[in-house]
Amino acid sequence: MLMLHLFRSVSTTQLQLIGIYRKEGVLKESFIATQQTFIHLHFRSNPFRYLYQLRKQLLEHSVGIVHAVQPIDIILAKIACAGTSIKTCQTIHGFDFSTTKIAKVLIEWSLRMADTTVFVSRYQQQVYAKTYRRSVTGKEVVVPNGIAFQRINGSSRFRSLPASKQLTFVTVGNFNAGRDQLTLCRFALRLKAEGICFQWFFAGQRTEKEAWRYDGCVDFCTQNGLSEQVIFLGSCDDVHLLLQKADLFIYASEHDTFGMAVVEALAQGIPVLVNDWPVMKEITDDGQLATIYITKEEEHFVEQLISLLSTVSPERQLEIATAVRERYSIENHINSLITTVYLPLLQS
Repeated sequence: MLMLHLFRSVSTTQLQLIGIYRKEGVLKESFIATQQTFIHLHFRSNPFRYLYQLRKQLLEHSVGIVHAVQPIDIILAKIACAGTSIKTCQTIHGFDFSTTKIAKVLIEWSLRMADTTVFVSRYQQQVYAKTYRRSVTGKEVVVPNGIAFQRINGSSRFRSLPASKQLTFVTVGNFNAGRDQLTLCRFALRLKAEGICFQWFFAGQRTEKEAWRYDGCVDFCTQNGLSEQVIFLGSCDDVHLLLQKADLFIYASEHDTFGMAVVEALAQGIPVLVNDWPVMKEITDDGQLATIYITKEEEHFVEQLISLLSTVSPERQLEIATAVRERYSIENHINSLITTVYLPLLQS
């Protein structure tokens, strides 16, 4: 989604973009609709031909920088660019907590080979510097992710929360590693026992590789009589429309590197309750922009939620939304890439 926002938002006076991809994905048509140039190069049939074709395309289009978003692609790009003046950089979007030994080797190679590595948060950079201390040598920068807030302009709302009504909670995120929806389901059971009237919508896809995450949440809610309070929506294309209905946005992270959904909720003026994972504390100014609860601590979660419900201020939410939109806009992301990554690479 970050790459799609970039291709949609970049001005041709800033950058000339070409997208080269090995495999098609569910967002293919959305990328094509941006009217940028996209080239499909097949890899599996003949890796050597792929490298030849990649080099040929880069030279024909007078590419100055290759920006990869997977370790394998920075390695392939570095090989294809051998003997040319083309610079390479990569953005690492995740952690390596559950990856295979081979994947970790590829990460280490990519850190060594890339001219610049971009991390999306300071905490993520610190983790990689500690894990791959022989490979991270100061040629890395931090560029936070960006969101195209134009598509949600006009949808923000800032209001107090009436005490005598059913509250609407929203959680966004696919059911995969990095998120902890099951803990939120346990929290929902506690809120029901406290007599809080709510409906809690979970937007996120059930992934086949980790189907147990989604299924476990559904089973827990069914077995504990939460089927009317907790609603599983599956994949949701228009998250900003769902957020318009939310009184609170609630999130539980196990190892996110940024938190796009959290930022988007804050930008719409919605009060946010999120756990104290270091990245979440980082993007919310240590809880200045959102309410923080101790990870997996049920008692603290309930305390913080009840406190938040009683202290929501429309004026403060407007201040937060304005600050978030200024800090995490896709325009700021593009400008940061240009000034801290691309221009230094071209001048080196």
